[in-house]
Amino acid sequence: MHRSGTSMVVQLLADAGIDINNTMKTDKNNEAGYYEDIDVMVKNDRILSFNGGTWDNPPDVMNGKYEFDNKCEAVKDPRFCLTYPAWDFGDHKIIKVYRKKDSVIQSLLKRHPDWTVERAERLRDTYIKRMKKYNGVPTLEVHYEKLLKGKLKKLSKFIGRELNPEIIRSELNHGV
Repeated sequence: MHRSGTSMVVQLLADAGIDINNTMKTDKNNEAGYYEDIDVMVKNDRILSFNGGTWDNPPDVMNGKYEFDNKCEAVKDPRFCLTYPAWDFGDHKIIKVYRKKDSVIQSLLKRHPDWTVERAERLRDTYIKRMKKYNGVPTLEVHYEKLLKGKLKKLSKFIGRELNPEIIRSELNHGV
């Protein structure tokens, strides 16, 4: 889900030497970087559009099947919460990042001041509901608030690499 700490998680992975195609520039909304591949984001937006939706107005169903041809070791786009059923990733793992509901909503409203609380909550609930369905491959659930406290052991074990807790910058927490 957007605004849930996914950038921080992928930054930890990149710092640990995992190949990430980070082509999205930093900005005032994410000073440490998004750690996303713009081409992947565009493909996900096209899949959402083909199915009659957008990232902030998700379609009810995902049709189509697309082969994932990105050669990086890891890829991040919160839209995967919605488009995952349309992709054929081959052999892969999933890291699901959860954050307290109120913090996600608050962060979304900071980013989109014209939104209502109800819209932000509905979007967050849709992403989480869809994300919870995707299993069947090695999956780890991590919680943003625990990561902020330096609890990296499960994530480190899951990826098979040591993680640097100094990467975590709690001052960039936009949900407080």
